[in-house]
Amino acid sequence: MNQFVVNILPDNLPKLSQKHDHIFNFLDIFDDDYFINNYYNLLKSLDVFKIKNVYHYIYLRIILINKIYPEIDCLEKKTNLTLDVFNNTLKSYIFNSEVKAIIIMNSIQQYFKPIKNI
Repeated sequence: MNQFVVNILPDNLPKLSQKHDHIFNFLDIFDDDYFINNYYNLLKSLDVFKIKNVYHYIYLRIILINKIYPEIDCLEKKTNLTLDVFNNTLKSYIFNSEVKAIIIMNSIQQYFKPIKNI
């Protein structure tokens, strides 16, 4: 990722202790493992049962984005989420779209470190 289009640079994301070691790969559309791992590590800092909260937050943000930019598809609503379902659903949603991947990255950032007035 040569140019950054995220709200917070990945190096400035909080560093939290990991609570599980699930292997995520939904952001593997990008080549820079170092920066992408910062997002995966944020998710690994959550208890497994809290992943549904992150997903629901992303889901609601994308609905708002879709109202302004209808070309951005909504995310599928999920209620029973395992880590694998979370990862696979986001991977399917992104499917080679860097724009959608950036939306997901920014949503994860906002979940962990909200920026006012956004």
